[in-house]
Amino acid sequence: MVGFVGYGLFLWSNGVASIGLIGAAVAVSLRITTMAEWVFDSVSWIFLRVGSLREALKTIA
Repeated sequence: MVGFVGYGLFLWSNGVASIGLIGAAVAVSLRITTMAEWVFDSVSWIFLRVGSLREALKTIA
């Protein structure tokens, strides 16, 4: 993320990109990072529940 912002500031300082474009890109990047974290948490929760179910089935059998 720091590299992304740094590269954006470099482009802005050289006049290649506007500050609005950099702001929008950073906002989208933060949103994607948050969504990826949410997906990771959901998948890990699913595997946790599957593991608990397998242990319960072994206990019963």
